[in-house]
Amino acid sequence: MTEVHNKMSLEKALDQFIENTKRPYRLEKVIQFIVPILKKIPKNLYISVDRMLRRDRRFFYDSFKELYVPRSYFFKNTQFLIKPTLEEINEGILYPGHRFIPFCHWEIFPTACQLRWGRRKIKAISVKKRFQDILVYHTLLGKENIISYLLVDHEDNADILSKPNIMIENVLLHAFDMKEFYAQHNFKEGDYILTTVKDWAQGKYTVEYRETINSDLDYHNNKKQWIKDFETSMLETFKDEGTLTSIYEQLAIAFFKGGKNMLKNPLAHIGGMLAISEQMEIAPLGMTSILWHKGQSPEDAIDFDSVEYQIGMTGNTDSIDGILQDLGVALNEQVVEAFMRDEFYTKRNSLTNALERCLPMQIIEFYDEDQEKSFHKLIKKLWNKTQKSYNVFCDKYAGKYRNKALATLEEYYTWLYSLEKKGIEEKNCPKRETLALGEMQVMLMHLVAGFNSGDSEDLAKQKDMMLALEDIEQSSKAFMEVIEREAKVAMRPILKIVNNHITSLEQDSTVYYLKISLKKSKPLIWRRICVPGNVSLAALHNIIQIVMGWENNHEHCFTIDEVVYGDMNSDYHMKDEHQHTLNQLIQENKKSFFYEYDFQDSWEHKIVVEKIVTHKDKEVKIKCLAGKNACPPENCGGIYGYEEMLQILKDSSDPEYLDLQDWLEGFDPKFFSVKEVNKYLENL
Repeated sequence: MTEVHNKMSLEKALDQFIENTKRPYRLEKVIQFIVPILKKIPKNLYISVDRMLRRDRRFFYDSFKELYVPRSYFFKNTQFLIKPTLEEINEGILYPGHRFIPFCHWEIFPTACQLRWGRRKIKAISVKKRFQDILVYHTLLGKENIISYLLVDHEDNADILSKPNIMIENVLLHAFDMKEFYAQHNFKEGDYILTTVKDWAQGKYTVEYRETINSDLDYHNNKKQWIKDFETSMLETFKDEGTLTSIYEQLAIAFFKGGKNMLKNPLAHIGGMLAISEQMEIAPLGMTSILWHKGQSPEDAIDFDSVEYQIGMTGNTDSIDGILQDLGVALNEQVVEAFMRDEFYTKRNSLTNALERCLPMQIIEFYDEDQEKSFHKLIKKLWNKTQKSYNVFCDKYAGKYRNKALATLEEYYTWLYSLEKKGIEEKNCPKRETLALGEMQVMLMHLVAGFNSGDSEDLAKQKDMMLALEDIEQSSKAFMEVIEREAKVAMRPILKIVNNHITSLEQDSTVYYLKISLKKSKPLIWRRICVPGNVSLAALHNIIQIVMGWENNHEHCFTIDEVVYGDMNSDYHMKDEHQHTLNQLIQENKKSFFYEYDFQDSWEHKIVVEKIVTHKDKEVKIKCLAGKNACPPENCGGIYGYEEMLQILKDSSDPEYLDLQDWLEGFDPKFFSVKEVNKYLENL
């Protein structure tokens, strides 16, 4: 038993266990190790430890075997393929770029990886290349990280990357010198470098030559199966991890799901596999990139309303960063220090004011009294340290810039609070702009931390940071305006949105009687409505959402005479639905056209113009005239998924019956009320 004075916090005890354990282990073994050395046994110890280990990126969790698997253990002696390009072969080099993802620790810079060929160590050399020519070697880093990569690789790139036409500029970067390796093996285009992981944590590898095989039918069949297995693992990863995971993590988790056998004799390299995959691709997400289903936007898969902090609180008391993370506060110690420095710069000198500014209007609920005491103790310690080191003369310029950056951050906090007061919920905010704004604030906090260092030695760098700050400030304001405007629109009853898209309603006396049927539904789900002839397709979309009972959460399109109309902000090529009205496109009775909602579940509707009538001197109102059967629940898998769901609801002995009942909350597939729908439409 460790002496009392050697006892430690939960985080430190876990770190000590991890340092002494190199193989997979169960939770019981961790508890057995840490209990004797804990300063205090937290409430729900097993849950706290399990949560801390699952969020630790040094491990995978095998839920089937209930094992925590160190990544260094899993990746040891695994193999992967690198396929040099013809350009690399001719020049005798290999760009590391994204080639070692996820086969090395995330903190190891790719050019720091250590490659051995037999007894020889392969060295890195400096090369100069056009920016556009080296992008292909870095795509899996994410487009947002390529600039950062080049800045870290060579300081001289800073001036180059600030030029307006960056694509044609030459940049400096390191590559591995492979001349001797290529020459020894008469290396040709299509050949591979078989790379074996010797130490994942240290980034150590051995390399061998593997010749390409073109004529072996069994090899090609095995390769197809290997790619198919990897795609299956990736799709499982998308399902389990959602969109909040980097490309690095997605690949690492997918390989773990696929098992070590997948990495004992790899048959394709990652880049090549992605290039031919029909299942996935690199997709933009806000200002970042992830791997996602091909042809789908990851932004559509984000449900802000269901995002939770599943990690839970652990009672961390070790550091300000650890406590803030535990509290779920999106700040770090450097930003807190920046607010403290600003107090000294503005001569207010108030710790209370600093805390109120960086934690505005937040009700902090600490894990327990010990955590609260530790937080205030650490804050006081940081305040004293900052006060002691602060020099007003050295902070002349940095203080000015920091003050402006913090004002921008406070404006963001105030704006968030104003949304809450206005009753605007995050689920109503446009996803793309919300993600981008969040990333802007992360960039802003990085800048704030940079201004903590003073500016006496590098005034030019501080001015560059100020230019970046101005860009962030302008972009943030633009995003805030868009988010609030679109959120307000999303919160109105849809009938008000419809009204915005109807042109000169009072002046049009032409009425279109439409029958809308959900294709392949049995029994048929249909609605009969009347609308003014000059209703835009954008408005008709929202009318359909109301009368059918959809929730307007997915993309949509109309197809009329083989021409597709939809939202111009979509990633798909469509004509603008706001610029076309029903009477412009259709003038005949009995004509049919089509409306598709949710391109993943593909809810296809057939719309028939039953008749067109002119009512003189009579106001035209949007109205639902008849209909039958309830609208299917969103995200149930399309028409076939809905049919399967209905079958389960008929059989109370089905294993999925109770879960489905809980999810649907009294759903009646036969229910439809014309009166209820018209309550939404009666004001138009």
